[in-house]
Amino acid sequence: TASVVSELQLEFAAGSIELDKKTIDDIELLLPALKQTRGGFIEVEGYADNEPLKRDSPYSSNMDLSARRAVRVAEWLIKNGVPARKVRTFSYGDSHIWRSDEIGSNRRVVIKLASDRIRND
Repeated sequence: TASVVSELQLEFAAGSIELDKKTIDDIELLLPALKQTRGGFIEVEGYADNEPLKRDSPYSSNMDLSARRAVRVAEWLIKNGVPARKVRTFSYGDSHIWRSDEIGSNRRVVIKLASDRIRND
C-alpha cells in the first residue's frame, strides 16, 4: 500500500487561482521527488475559504474555485515533467475548514506525494 511520504501546502490570494513566484519556488523544491515517484501517485487537493465570492468572480462557487486551483497546480506539474498518469486532483471547496493554528488560510492547494517507492537515479 502507498502512504503519504511528503506534503506541501500552497497558499493562494482570495478568489485567485494564480501561482505567484513564492508558490512556484515552493513547488520546485518538491518537483524532483514528484518526477521520480514510482508505484504511487500525486494528489493535488484544492480548497477555498467560506467567504462569499465577489459578484464579478469568474468562478461559480467556492467548490469551482477550489477545483480550478487544484487543476492549475496539476497542469503546472505536468508541464514541468510530472507524468500526467500519476496526478490526481481533488477539490473540497469550503467543506474542509482547517483550524487557524494549522495554516493561516483555507485558500490553498495541498500536494501529497503518495508512494511506496522512490527511484534513486
